[in-house]
Amino acid sequence: MAQLPTHGLSTPAAGAASGCAARRRQAREDVEVIDIPAAGDFPLEMADAIDRALDELRNRNVRWSLIVQLRFLGLSIEQTSCVLSVGRASVRRDWASARAWLKWRLSGD
Repeated sequence: MAQLPTHGLSTPAAGAASGCAARRRQAREDVEVIDIPAAGDFPLEMADAIDRALDELRNRNVRWSLIVQLRFLGLSIEQTSCVLSVGRASVRRDWASARAWLKWRLSGD
């Protein structure tokens, strides 16, 4: 039987990478569609402030921005870590930091 390429990864790392790929495929299938409030459900000023804050976050820290987007779409910490190919602890830390930054940014608007 032919050996699969490991792309330079040791056997345990290659196994972990393939496991993450499988979880990433599953994450794509498991994403829940969530209801987003209609524009009339909250003040337009708040929508503008959120949009500006998210743009600023994207310019300051792309990974934080991606984590916010993926979490908003309903992905779990583990699913987000697989999609971004970073550890779960990094996603948890960045998710907490991004939320804190957005809260700070929106409280100043």
